[in-house]
Amino acid sequence: QRSLELLAPELPGNVVVIAPGLPLEREPWKRINRSLFSGRLKPSWLWLVVWLWRKNPHLTLWGHVSAAVTASWLLHPWHRRYAVLVHGQDILSEMARPGRRWLVKRALKKAEWVGVNSDFTADVVSSLGIRRWKIIPSHPAVNPVMPVSGTPVEPPRIITVCRLVARKNVD
Repeated sequence: QRSLELLAPELPGNVVVIAPGLPLEREPWKRINRSLFSGRLKPSWLWLVVWLWRKNPHLTLWGHVSAAVTASWLLHPWHRRYAVLVHGQDILSEMARPGRRWLVKRALKKAEWVGVNSDFTADVVSSLGIRRWKIIPSHPAVNPVMPVSGTPVEPPRIITVCRLVARKNVD
């Protein structure tokens, strides 16, 4: 949410966000309140192919790797530009699903650029054959940054905010 607030003024034209949920008090973009998660029989993102064809946005920015990115990938031969923000757990879970590794690889290769949130994620994306010049790291930080005050604790304590997954070695 905060990243989009900072990014929206830098994007050309109007920004449209497709996401379920309640809007903020004043969003500087238009919101389409709709889920993009697929059902078993009919993918709920199919309407996006027609919508993106008609709207022909300057750039479609996907906030996660998901089946919905397929809509932009299908339209890429007609010069519909898109970019994807990738998070480690998202790409790992998508690639673990049958048939998705093939789709994720092709969709990311056709993207204008791929934003990643860590060096680990950059390595995963690169391992799919995505060229390093297309991968843009953007390490999220706590906002606002607050200085630490008081007496140091022996030994120092480190606090992390993350998903509890084995590869992060957080016990």
